[in-house]
Amino acid sequence: MRGGVVAEHQLAGLHDRRRRFSRLVEVERVDGAYRVAFHYEPLAAVTERWTIKETALPDLVKALHARRFTQLRSRLSFCGGLYLGSQGLWVEYPDLPHAATGARKLTRLAGAFRRRWSGSCVRDSEDCHG
Repeated sequence: MRGGVVAEHQLAGLHDRRRRFSRLVEVERVDGAYRVAFHYEPLAAVTERWTIKETALPDLVKALHARRFTQLRSRLSFCGGLYLGSQGLWVEYPDLPHAATGARKLTRLAGAFRRRWSGSCVRDSEDCHG
């Protein structure tokens, strides 16, 4: 991790064109406050500064939801220079009502298609973890 970066989270979901993405998000300490930096394709976002570290990432998620990113979730990957890998649990961020409808319908339709044509009961990953 670079200087000033106190943690890194893996952030995953669907971007505005409905393609999956997964990127590291850096939580930086700047002048006694925390902010989150996110870079994805042409988009670069940096949150406001927060006095509480745990508030910065939800602020980024809110901004990404406004840009029509959906199915967002995060997992702590690095904390204070310690690599955690996939040990942490995923934190799910509920979609905004207007953004979730189309993506959920498509996911359900794809799941129903797989179950019907595979000849066996294939569970969606959402069912297995929730």
